[in-house]
Amino acid sequence: MTVVDIATGEIINRAPAVHTPAPMTVVDVAAQCRTIETWATRCDSIDELREADHRLAAIGEYVKRTSTEGRAKVEAARRRLEQRIGQLLGSATIGAHSSASEGGDLTANERSQFRKLADHPDIVDAVIDDSTDATPASRRRVLDEIGKAKHTPEPVDIREARERAEADQRAAARIVAAVATLTRFAGTDRRAEVLALLPVETVDVLEAITATLTVATQEQAS
Repeated sequence: MTVVDIATGEIINRAPAVHTPAPMTVVDVAAQCRTIETWATRCDSIDELREADHRLAAIGEYVKRTSTEGRAKVEAARRRLEQRIGQLLGSATIGAHSSASEGGDLTANERSQFRKLADHPDIVDAVIDDSTDATPASRRRVLDEIGKAKHTPEPVDIREARERAEADQRAAARIVAAVATLTRFAGTDRRAEVLALLPVETVDVLEAITATLTVATQEQAS
C-alpha cells in the first residue's frame, strides 16, 4: 500500500516526517496524526514505529506548550502505534512466534502493556472514541479500562440467560436420550417399565410432544 504524507504529498515508505510549522493548527496536527496512523497499519518494524512515536511525542509537547487543541489526536495516534507494536511482539508465551526482531529498548513493562493494547482493540477504540483534548486517550486510561473489563462481573441478566440456555440444552439432551431408549423398546411390553425409570419432567415433556403430534396428525387427516 502506498502511503502519502498529507502535509507534503510525498510518497513514504518509512515513518513519515513530522513537520512543526509555526503556528501549528489543529488541522495540521490531525493531518499528520492521520498520516502516521495509516502508515503504521502496514509497518512491520518496531524500531520505525518507535521512531514515529518519538516524533508524535514531540508534537504532543508542542501542542501542550501552545494550545490544548489536538491533544486527543496525538494521544490516539500514539495508542495506535503502541497497539501495532503489541501485534508485532506477538504472544508472551515462551516459544510463541513473534514477527518482531527489534524493539530491544522496550522494557518488560512496555512489552506487557503494548500486548494488552493489541489484545483488546475494542477497548482501545472505545477509549479513543470517548477522548477529548481535555481527557485524551492516555496509555494509563486504556490500561485501566482493560483492567476493569477483566474484573467486571457478568451482568445478572446475561448470566441468568446463559444458565437457562445451558439448562435447556441439558434437558433437550435427556429428552433425546429418552426418545432413543423408548424407540428401542417400542412395541414391547417393557415400554411402561422404561417410562417408570425416566425423570417425571422428562416423561411430561414426552407426553406433551406425543399429544401435540397426535393433534397435528389428526388435523392433517381431516
